[in-house]
Amino acid sequence: MSRRQRLGILSLLVAWFATGTGYAGDGAALHVFGFSPDGQRFAYEENGIEDGSGFSFDRIVIIDVPQTTIVWSALSRVTEDQAGEREFNEARVALRREADLALQHDSLSRYRARLVAQDSSVHSFDYLSDDVMWPACHDGKTRLDLPRGSVGAGSSIGMVVPERPFALGEIAVTMARNGAHPVSLAPVMLPRAEPSTYASLAAVYVGTHPQKQKAVVAIVNECHQGFEGPDRRFLATLATVPAP
Repeated sequence: MSRRQRLGILSLLVAWFATGTGYAGDGAALHVFGFSPDGQRFAYEENGIEDGSGFSFDRIVIIDVPQTTIVWSALSRVTEDQAGEREFNEARVALRREADLALQHDSLSRYRARLVAQDSSVHSFDYLSDDVMWPACHDGKTRLDLPRGSVGAGSSIGMVVPERPFALGEIAVTMARNGAHPVSLAPVMLPRAEPSTYASLAAVYVGTHPQKQKAVVAIVNECHQGFEGPDRRFLATLATVPAP
């Protein structure tokens, strides 16, 4: 996401709070930090307006690549009476400082994201307004072809979505590599009770695994029925494959 896009999302958040207008649902935006320099970790951030409370939020998730588990995750909220551009920025900066402390002598500023494929038709990284959120989730892609130089010729990411409603863990994401047996991507999930309604592939990132393999992260664009309307969140799925 570009700086201009981030500022645009922030302006929308501030405007909604300043007017006190309620918002039905939450079409969260995505920012991917990418992989750590040693390839051991992958981090991303999602932010939006919480359905129900109307508070803006920012969440950072850091994943251990070899173990395919979340090693750190935290959520920051800005309440309505605190809302403002400065307060929102300060909350995000404070959360990133917490993440840097959790990383132990590392920094998210050193993480790099190599985006190799995305579904731009559903505004993969943008904050979605309520009127386009359900169509975006419903009409999103379930297959993304990967460029030849990413993990090998003829590679693609595919997703099978169960009959709705479904649990996040029921989504099956696989990677095909030039006719080889498909590789399953493990979902790395934050706990949530609500069932999902729609899901699609948002983007795919590739990094160097510590064992000189390729780490592939497919971000799933997931929608579920929230308190007042549809909510969107992001699910990371991960696999490692031999380098081409």
